[in-house]
Amino acid sequence: MALKFDFASVYDYTNWIVTYPSAQGFQERFLRKAEQVIANTEFPGIELEIAEFRSGGWLAQKEVTPMLSVSFRKSQFSKLGIYFRAQTFGNVVLYSLLSTVDKGFWNALQGKPTMEIIAGIRAKCQNWAQFEEFTALTELGSLTFRLAMEELDPTWEQNKSLLHLKR
Repeated sequence: MALKFDFASVYDYTNWIVTYPSAQGFQERFLRKAEQVIANTEFPGIELEIAEFRSGGWLAQKEVTPMLSVSFRKSQFSKLGIYFRAQTFGNVVLYSLLSTVDKGFWNALQGKPTMEIIAGIRAKCQNWAQFEEFTALTELGSLTFRLAMEELDPTWEQNKSLLHLKR
Protein backbone atom coordinates (compact mmCIF):
# COMPACT_ATOMS: atom_id res chain seq x y z
CA MET A 1 0.00 0.00 0.00
CA ALA A 2 1.34 3.43 -0.96
CA LEU A 3 2.27 5.95 1.72
CA LYS A 4 0.49 9.30 1.72
CA PHE A 5 2.39 12.28 0.34
CA ASP A 6 0.74 15.65 0.96
CA PHE A 7 2.02 17.81 -1.88
CA ALA A 8 0.62 20.86 -0.06
CA SER A 9 3.47 20.34 2.45
CA VAL A 10 6.08 21.21 -0.21
CA TYR A 11 7.60 24.60 0.59
CA ASP A 12 10.49 24.50 -1.89
CA TYR A 13 11.45 22.44 -4.93
CA THR A 14 14.00 22.07 -7.70
CA ASN A 15 13.31 20.42 -11.05
CA TRP A 16 15.58 19.25 -13.87
CA ILE A 17 14.39 17.81 -17.17
CA VAL A 18 16.34 15.46 -19.44
CA THR A 19 15.51 13.74 -22.72
CA TYR A 20 16.96 10.32 -23.52
CA PRO A 21 16.73 7.99 -26.51
CA SER A 22 14.89 5.73 -24.01
CA ALA A 23 14.01 6.86 -20.49
CA GLN A 24 13.48 3.31 -19.24
CA GLY A 25 15.23 2.66 -15.93
CA PHE A 26 16.21 6.26 -15.18
CA GLN A 27 13.62 6.69 -12.43
CA GLU A 28 15.13 3.80 -10.49
CA ARG A 29 18.71 4.91 -11.22
CA PHE A 30 17.96 8.40 -9.87
CA LEU A 31 16.39 7.13 -6.65
CA ARG A 32 19.22 4.64 -6.05
CA LYS A 33 21.90 7.26 -6.78
CA ALA A 34 20.30 9.73 -4.34
CA GLU A 35 19.97 7.00 -1.70
CA GLN A 36 23.60 5.95 -2.18
CA VAL A 37 24.97 9.50 -1.93
CA ILE A 38 23.08 10.22 1.28
CA ALA A 39 23.83 6.82 2.86
CA ASN A 40 27.55 7.28 2.13
CA THR A 41 27.64 10.54 4.11
CA GLU A 42 26.99 8.72 7.39
CA PHE A 43 24.89 11.75 8.38
CA PRO A 44 23.64 10.95 11.90
CA GLY A 45 19.95 10.42 12.58
CA ILE A 46 18.87 10.27 8.93
CA GLU A 47 16.08 7.96 7.86
CA LEU A 48 16.03 6.89 4.18
CA GLU A 49 13.23 5.05 2.44
CA ILE A 50 12.40 4.36 -1.18
CA ALA A 51 8.69 3.65 -1.29
CA GLU A 52 5.53 4.16 -3.31
CA PHE A 53 3.87 7.44 -2.38
CA ARG A 54 0.30 8.47 -3.17
CA SER A 55 -0.72 12.07 -3.70
CA GLY A 56 -4.16 13.41 -4.44
CA GLY A 57 -7.58 12.04 -3.55
CA TRP A 58 -8.64 8.55 -2.58
CA LEU A 59 -10.31 7.50 -5.83
CA ALA A 60 -10.14 10.27 -8.38
CA GLN A 61 -7.14 12.52 -8.90
CA LYS A 62 -4.70 10.25 -7.09
CA GLU A 63 -1.37 9.17 -8.44
CA VAL A 64 1.24 6.79 -7.09
CA THR A 65 4.95 7.00 -7.78
CA PRO A 66 8.16 5.82 -6.11
CA MET A 67 10.15 8.44 -4.22
CA LEU A 68 13.11 8.54 -1.88
CA SER A 69 12.08 10.04 1.45
CA VAL A 70 14.79 11.55 3.68
CA SER A 71 14.04 12.78 7.19
CA PHE A 72 15.47 13.00 10.70
CA ARG A 73 14.70 10.19 13.15
CA LYS A 74 15.07 12.11 16.40
CA SER A 75 15.44 15.80 16.03
CA GLN A 76 13.60 19.03 16.53
CA PHE A 77 13.28 18.81 12.72
CA SER A 78 11.56 15.43 12.55
CA LYS A 79 8.63 17.18 10.83
CA LEU A 80 10.84 18.29 7.91
CA GLY A 81 11.80 16.15 4.96
CA ILE A 82 13.23 16.04 1.49
CA TYR A 83 11.98 13.82 -1.30
CA PHE A 84 13.56 12.77 -4.56
CA ARG A 85 11.18 11.97 -7.39
CA ALA A 86 11.54 11.19 -11.10
CA GLN A 87 8.55 11.19 -13.43
CA THR A 88 8.78 9.78 -16.95
CA PHE A 89 6.87 11.21 -19.90
CA GLY A 90 7.81 9.12 -22.95
CA ASN A 91 11.56 9.62 -23.36
CA VAL A 92 11.57 12.70 -21.08
CA VAL A 93 12.34 12.47 -17.36
CA LEU A 94 11.47 15.25 -14.92
CA TYR A 95 13.69 14.95 -11.85
CA SER A 96 12.53 16.71 -8.67
CA LEU A 97 13.89 17.53 -5.23
CA LEU A 98 11.05 18.48 -2.87
CA SER A 99 11.51 20.12 0.55
CA THR A 100 8.55 19.55 2.86
CA VAL A 101 7.27 20.70 6.22
CA ASP A 102 4.49 19.06 8.21
CA LYS A 103 1.54 21.45 7.93
CA GLY A 104 0.24 20.75 11.41
CA PHE A 105 3.54 21.33 13.17
CA TRP A 106 4.55 24.43 11.20
CA ASN A 107 1.02 25.66 10.46
CA ALA A 108 1.92 29.28 11.15
CA LEU A 109 4.44 29.12 8.30
CA GLN A 110 2.22 27.65 5.58
CA GLY A 111 1.40 29.77 2.55
CA LYS A 112 4.41 32.00 3.09
CA PRO A 113 7.42 32.50 0.79
CA THR A 114 10.34 30.09 1.21
CA MET A 115 12.62 32.68 2.84
CA GLU A 116 9.94 33.51 5.39
CA ILE A 117 9.48 29.81 6.20
CA ILE A 118 13.22 29.39 6.69
CA ALA A 119 13.27 32.49 8.93
CA GLY A 120 10.43 30.94 10.96
CA ILE A 121 12.34 27.67 11.30
CA ARG A 122 15.44 29.58 12.40
CA ALA A 123 13.38 31.47 14.99
CA LYS A 124 12.32 28.12 16.52
CA CYS A 125 15.96 27.05 16.95
CA GLN A 126 17.45 27.32 20.43
CA ASN A 127 21.04 27.66 19.22
CA TRP A 128 23.11 27.93 16.05
CA ALA A 129 23.89 24.18 15.99
CA GLN A 130 20.18 23.41 15.62
CA PHE A 131 19.91 25.76 12.65
CA GLU A 132 23.01 24.15 11.14
CA GLU A 133 21.29 20.75 11.45
CA PHE A 134 18.36 22.07 9.40
CA THR A 135 20.72 23.73 6.91
CA ALA A 136 22.79 20.56 6.57
CA LEU A 137 19.73 18.48 5.63
CA THR A 138 18.59 21.08 3.11
CA GLU A 139 22.04 21.44 1.54
CA LEU A 140 22.58 17.68 1.56
CA GLY A 141 19.47 17.42 -0.60
CA SER A 142 20.80 20.04 -3.01
CA LEU A 143 24.24 18.40 -3.20
CA THR A 144 22.71 14.98 -3.77
CA PHE A 145 20.43 16.30 -6.50
CA ARG A 146 23.37 17.98 -8.28
CA LEU A 147 25.55 14.86 -8.09
CA ALA A 148 22.72 12.74 -9.49
CA MET A 149 22.19 15.17 -12.37
CA GLU A 150 25.92 15.21 -13.14
CA GLU A 151 25.73 11.44 -13.56
CA LEU A 152 22.33 11.08 -15.26
CA ASP A 153 22.21 14.07 -17.62
CA PRO A 154 24.48 13.72 -20.67
CA THR A 155 24.13 17.49 -21.27
CA TRP A 156 24.93 18.49 -17.68
CA GLU A 157 28.09 20.44 -18.53
CA GLN A 158 26.32 22.60 -21.12
CA ASN A 159 23.22 23.17 -18.98
CA LYS A 160 24.41 23.27 -15.36
CA SER A 161 24.15 27.07 -15.24
CA LEU A 162 20.37 26.61 -15.60
CA LEU A 163 20.08 24.94 -12.21
CA HIS A 164 19.04 27.59 -9.73
CA LEU A 165 18.38 26.20 -6.27
CA LYS A 166 15.54 28.22 -4.79
CA ARG A 167 15.66 29.72 -1.36
